[in-house]
Amino acid sequence: MCRTDDPIPRVIILGRLSLYGERAARLHDEVVTVAAEWLDPEARGRGKLRPLTEGEKKDVMQILEASLANRRLQEVPIR
Repeated sequence: MCRTDDPIPRVIILGRLSLYGERAARLHDEVVTVAAEWLDPEARGRGKLRPLTEGEKKDVMQILEASLANRRLQEVPIR
């Protein structure tokens, strides 16, 4: 969980794709990102989350980076 100043909740999934060759030599690594606006399951019913476009995903990643750099947003209150 990460706090932001943006009022729209979103979910970001990061995955790592690795390609290995002979003798387990790592040939390529890539981080794969998928992002979507979060809708509560009760509100969306049986519907699925809609992945954001590449442009929208880029904006969300900038929001995430800004949030991680902001010390005020790093503290998450425990309830």
